[in-house]
Amino acid sequence: MADIATVVAAAVSAAGAAVSAAVAASTASRVAAINRAASLEQAEAAARRSYEFDARKRLYEAAEPVLFQLTERANDALTAILSLAEEARSGNLSPWVDPKADSYYPRSIAYALLLPSVLFTLLRRNLTAVDLRLSARLTRYYVIAKILYESWMQDYDLAKAEPPIRYIPDPSREHDAARKRSDPAADRQGIVLGFLERAVDAMIALDSRGQLYCRSFSDFDAGCSEEENPLGDVEGLVRGFHPERHRVLWRVLVLQAILCTALLDAGPTKGSDVTPVLRPFSQRACAALSWSYVDEDGAVATAEIEAVERYVRSRYGELYMAIADAETTVAAIGARATEGGSRS
Repeated sequence: MADIATVVAAAVSAAGAAVSAAVAASTASRVAAINRAASLEQAEAAARRSYEFDARKRLYEAAEPVLFQLTERANDALTAILSLAEEARSGNLSPWVDPKADSYYPRSIAYALLLPSVLFTLLRRNLTAVDLRLSARLTRYYVIAKILYESWMQDYDLAKAEPPIRYIPDPSREHDAARKRSDPAADRQGIVLGFLERAVDAMIALDSRGQLYCRSFSDFDAGCSEEENPLGDVEGLVRGFHPERHRVLWRVLVLQAILCTALLDAGPTKGSDVTPVLRPFSQRACAALSWSYVDEDGAVATAEIEAVERYVRSRYGELYMAIADAETTVAAIGARATEGGSRS
């Protein structure tokens, strides 16, 4: 019996050892798997950090120089819009933009108004190989610049904004440089995409290093003639223009003034943490932008400005929000920025 007990005890001990070994092996395997997963996760996180660091570096290198120029050019465009308002307010606009007048003023105004569109085009070309979502601030700049570009094609939508404006453009008059207006509502007060692209491309040149840049006005103007003027369609909008008669175009310009102001308020010189935001004009800005007075005390008319501000709040409401997370807001803002409705 003692031998049997000894054998049983040995068998039980062997079985226990085998079980312990199996459990230990299984535990070691699980621990090894957990360690491998943790190492893989750490490696992926490190790779992601490395990618984002390099991608952000490429993004800033591609965007920041153009953004600085964009802010400068937005100031030029805003100055041109305010110049039109000031001349209209003083009653001196018509001689400057008369179809038979010298081309300098209308062409220089057209050039200035197109500058933000030129810089947006350069920015878009620079960003083709970088991930814009890595910077909410740069995304906001890009979206506002994109709306500025597309604003030239929002004439139909702005005409419908409350209070609506009678607007029935006649295609046969769309490219009439002399713009003999018997009925301003029949004049197209915007630009189709193809003509906008042609004008913008004509303002871009290639330097000796193979870099694209915006041509100066003097350089551009020297190559223009009555027969060859890439800005003809934009210049045609300026010639004969008056905010009272061409209310739709004036709304387009007020929209551009709002967008240019947002870019200027958050320019690169204001700090890297300042994000452009659309906001209503101050009383002082309204006074500078309004083209007419409503009484002898100097109060200015702001109805069209208020109409455009309502349009902006309705269509681009997200741009009044502070962007806290680019991943969750970029898609919504981008979708609204390219929302259908404008005719090109």
